[in-house]
Amino acid sequence: MCKDESNIVVTEMNQILNRWKDYFCTILKLDIDDSFINRRIQPTTSDYQTDVEISPLSYNEVCSIINKLKSNKTGGTDNVIPTLSNQGGRTLKGRIYKLMLMIWEKEQFPNQWKEGIICLLYKKEDSLVCMYYRTMTLLNVAYNIFAIILN
Repeated sequence: MCKDESNIVVTEMNQILNRWKDYFCTILKLDIDDSFINRRIQPTTSDYQTDVEISPLSYNEVCSIINKLKSNKTGGTDNVIPTLSNQGGRTLKGRIYKLMLMIWEKEQFPNQWKEGIICLLYKKEDSLVCMYYRTMTLLNVAYNIFAIILN
């Protein structure tokens, strides 16, 4: 259950989902329709510099990042927790490294990495009002590793 913009309690699942969608669109200042999910943005050559050469990833760099992942965190859409990546041994780290290298060379990452699980964390006051929740998005662990590499 939740309340709509008019402060009326909504109980049907479709209405609840639409209310949350509208709320997120409002706070993120987005205009989302059903075709938004399938839309891809194609970069132009002016969006990035082609003459800058960046060295490929090293196995030690990827292992170092995996070892620094925080434990006791939950998994994202892949249901893999960071602790598993930390304690997976050389075989798992080697496979993660090969995955990162393949993504680095192809300059394209898996579509699954574009998905996240939005968790609502209640903050205060009326629990039926959307604005009294904080959101947290759980992302794929491999995506998190790659994002750290890019930073």
